[in-house]
Amino acid sequence: MRPGPTASLLLGVALLAASAFLASWDAGDAASMSAGAPGEAAGPSGRATATPRDEAWARALRPLGPVRPLLASILWVTVLDRSMEGDSAAVADVAEALLALHPDLHAVRTHLATVLVVNEAPRAPDDDRHRALVERGLLMLEEGLAAAGDDDVHLHGALGRLLAVQVRSDPRFPQVARSYFGEQPEDIAIQELRRGDQASEDALWLIELLVDRGRNHLRFGGDPFEAARDLAEAEEVLRALPEDARRVYGVETEALREELEAHSPPRETGRP
Repeated sequence: MRPGPTASLLLGVALLAASAFLASWDAGDAASMSAGAPGEAAGPSGRATATPRDEAWARALRPLGPVRPLLASILWVTVLDRSMEGDSAAVADVAEALLALHPDLHAVRTHLATVLVVNEAPRAPDDDRHRALVERGLLMLEEGLAAAGDDDVHLHGALGRLLAVQVRSDPRFPQVARSYFGEQPEDIAIQELRRGDQASEDALWLIELLVDRGRNHLRFGGDPFEAARDLAEAEEVLRALPEDARRVYGVETEALREELEAHSPPRETGRP
């Protein structure tokens, strides 16, 4: 599918706007743009830190001034256009340029990470491309958390939800996420959702993941103590929810409690 005339025109305008600052962008910046592969920008805390590529984008965009809103609109159109074409490589590149224009807008960061991980990665033709898209999207969220001092409930929740959804919907995702984080993605999702917005759907996802992990502790690990710990946390989160949500998700926690009681050995009641 070829880009339509409107998209082509907008892209042309973007190139004209970009030419306004390319003269101030030296060769060192150009070299920096290709530096720093995903997964190589993690700091001691495990969160991503600024890469040479990020700094080069910032220097390149600084002279834009009033042209920035126009360029941002053009880049949004280009992301949608390339996504419809299935050009995942172009989507990823344009998404990074758009994010450089709006580094502090978490809604933009969350949306672009979702485009790469949820929309583009599953249809990647090979595993290497799939891995690159997933890691790029996860890195976007981690960079946002690093910039926010690792203390933004919306980004923590977005990362947790993204992991929870993709573990269930993308067969190739769990292995990539496990390699990226060095831990089970479900465990990372729980950690992130704990730090998310407990008055939102983050709490519902947290309950689901805790109940699922509790079941796995019983069925595959034979560990009732860990299952009981997850159940207790899920019930604590549940108690803070509105009544209608407690009725729905209480069914899940009650089912785990019954399974846990059936798995536990009978208690001694005294001497015969």
